[in-house]
Amino acid sequence: MRKRGLAVSLIVMGVAASLALSMIGTSESSPQLIQTFGLSATTDAFSAYFVLRDSSGNDVSSGGSVGLRIYDDFSVVLCDVFFIVHDGDFKKYATPTGDMVLGYIWTIEYSSMAKSDNRNDSLNAELSFGYKGNILTKNIGNVPFPPELKAPNKLPSPVLNGPTSGWSKRQVRFDASNSTDPNMDSLSFSWALGDGHQETSGENATYAYSKAGRYTVVLTVNDSEGGSRSVSHNITISDPEVMVIDAYGRWNGTSGDARSGDFFVNMTIRNQAPFEVEIRSSLFQTRDQEGQTSNSSGAETTGSSIIDTGMTARMMVFFEVPSNSTPIVLLYDSRIILPFGEQSTGNLTVHFFDVGQGDAILVESPDSRNMLIDCGPESAASTLVESLKSLSVTKIDILIATHPDADHIGGADEVLAAFDVQSIYHPGFFTDTATYGNFLDAAQAEGCSIYTDDQIDPGDFISFGQTVVQILNIDGNAPNSNSASIVLKLEYGTIRFIFTGDIDFNVENSMMANPSLDLNTDILKIAHHGSRYATSDAFLEAANPIIGVVSVGAGNPYGHPSPETLGRLSSHDIDVFRTDDDGTVIISTDGVKWATTLEPATISEISMIQESSKGITLPRVSASISLSPSVLAIDEWSSPQRCNGTTDISAMNRKTDINVLLICHWRNE
Repeated sequence: MRKRGLAVSLIVMGVAASLALSMIGTSESSPQLIQTFGLSATTDAFSAYFVLRDSSGNDVSSGGSVGLRIYDDFSVVLCDVFFIVHDGDFKKYATPTGDMVLGYIWTIEYSSMAKSDNRNDSLNAELSFGYKGNILTKNIGNVPFPPELKAPNKLPSPVLNGPTSGWSKRQVRFDASNSTDPNMDSLSFSWALGDGHQETSGENATYAYSKAGRYTVVLTVNDSEGGSRSVSHNITISDPEVMVIDAYGRWNGTSGDARSGDFFVNMTIRNQAPFEVEIRSSLFQTRDQEGQTSNSSGAETTGSSIIDTGMTARMMVFFEVPSNSTPIVLLYDSRIILPFGEQSTGNLTVHFFDVGQGDAILVESPDSRNMLIDCGPESAASTLVESLKSLSVTKIDILIATHPDADHIGGADEVLAAFDVQSIYHPGFFTDTATYGNFLDAAQAEGCSIYTDDQIDPGDFISFGQTVVQILNIDGNAPNSNSASIVLKLEYGTIRFIFTGDIDFNVENSMMANPSLDLNTDILKIAHHGSRYATSDAFLEAANPIIGVVSVGAGNPYGHPSPETLGRLSSHDIDVFRTDDDGTVIISTDGVKWATTLEPATISEISMIQESSKGITLPRVSASISLSPSVLAIDEWSSPQRCNGTTDISAMNRKTDINVLLICHWRNE
C-alpha cells in the first residue's frame, strides 16, 4: 500500500531557534538508528512520524524503504504498509514535545485501516527502515486507539454441552466453557435449569433434579458491552426406580397381628439405573382424597433393599391409615407418584409380523395406541394391511420407517393409504430409488407431522402414552442406509424392548460408547435379519437380552440369519424366535412379566419343555385354548404340572435364580 500523502508541520524559526539546528545533519550521513517514532490521533487519521539519527547523534535524511504495522493486543493487524522515501522527503518540524527535528511525517486515514474487535485502550506499532541492506526497527506501545477503529460489538457465541438424559437426585453437569466472544470481552453466564431454578455459577453448572421429567435448560451468555445471546438444551431425567403396584388394601392378619387393619401395598421394584439404588421404606407415603398423608410404618422386603442395576425386588409396605380414609396415590421420596387402581391397565403387546425377508412390527399399548415399526417389502403389503385390520387397527399413532431400504418401507405407501397415520419418523437418509420416492410422496400426502434427523437426536424421547420410547440411534448423514437406521428402546413397567433396524457393528459400537444411553434390555430385535456383520458379542454383553427375535424370510438369498450370529446368541444363552420358522411372534407384558405366543400353530397337542426362569413361551394351538399372560408370577414348581382344557399360564419374573422344568400338555375338548 502506498502512502496516502504528507502532512508536514513546519515551524518558522527565529534566531533563538537556529542553535537547535546544529544537531540536524545532512543526507551525507548514514542512519544508524530510528531515534524517534510516534503516532498521534486526530478525528479522522493518524499523524505518523519518525526521525533517523547517525552515529554522531545527528538527525539525518536518507532514502530507503519504510514498513509500518499497527496491531492490537491480540496481534490483529489494522494497518500494514510499505513504501519508498527519498532524501528530499525529510523535513524540519517540531515534535509534540516542542523539539525541532529533521524527520519524515505522513498521514494515515482511519478509513484506510481495518477495525479491531479488541476493547483495550491502546494499540501497538512497529516501524522498519531499510537502508543499503540494513534494517532499522522500532516498536512502540500505548498508541491511541480511536473509537473509529473499534468494530461494532459482536454478540457472544454460547455453546452448551451436557447429557441428554440423567437421573433424579443425581447431579448433572452442564459445560459452557467453549463459549466465545468475537470481541474478546469477558463473559458472564446465567442458567435457567428448566424447573424454575436459576443459577449464575460461571461457565459450568452442576444441578440435581428432584423429579423425573423433560427439561429445557437455557444458557444466557453476556459480554461486557451489553451483548447477550442464549442457547437451549433438552435433558430427560428419569427415576432410577421403576415401581409397579401388584396388590393393595387392608391387611387381614391373624389374631394378635399388630398390623391387622393397616393399609398395605405390595409392589415390584426394578432398578433401571447404571448404579445400585437403595429403597428406603421410610420414604413411602400414601395420600387420600382430602390430601391427608400417612407415612410408612414398616416394610417386608424379598431380597435386599439395595438393588443392583437391572435387577428387581419385591416389597410390601404398611401404613397406619385411619379406617375412614381411602388412599388414592402412593408416593415415594416425594417424586414418584403411583395412583391406586390404575396400574393394571392391561398388557402391552408387540407383534413381529412374518412378512418374509423384511421387518414389520406393531406395538399395541395398554392405552390403545399403536406404533408400527417398518412396513415390510412391497410383496407383503396387502398381507400386512389385512393383519393390522384383523387386530382392529384403524389409526397408527406413530409410524417408524427405520431406514429407506425396500424390505422395510416397501409396504409403507399402502399402509399410509389404508390407515390414519398421526406422525412419521424416518432418518432422512436419501436414496435415489422409486421405493423411497413413493414413501416420501405418500408421507407428504398423509399430511401428518414428519420427524427426521433434523428434529431428533439419539437420547431423545417419543411420547407414546404410558410407554417410554427413546431414540438410541438416528443418522441422516450415515455412510450407508443401514447405519442410518432408527434404533428404539421401549419400556413398559419393568420390561424393556430394543428394536435395531439394520444397524451393523459400527453403530453398535457408537451406541455403546455413548454413556447417556442404557442398552440393557429384555427383548432384542436382532439387527439386519441376523446378518453376520451385526449383533456382536460386546453388544450382546451390553444389552444382556433374554429373548432375541429374528425377522427373516425363509430361504432368503443372503443366508440370514448367519451361523455366526446364531452362535453368538447361543453363547449368550438367548432364547431365539424366528419369523421364518415360528411365523408371527407375539410378546405380551403387563410391565412385570411377559409371555410369548407364536402363530400359526399347526398341531392341536403340544409338549413344551422350558428350562428357564426368564419367561414362558405359549404356542397358540386353537380357538378353544385361552392363553394369555397372567398378573401372577411363577415362583417355583415342585413337580411337573399337567394342564387340561382352557388354561391361563403366567410368565415368570425375569432373572430370578429358579430353574424350572415345565411340561404341559394342552388337549382340545
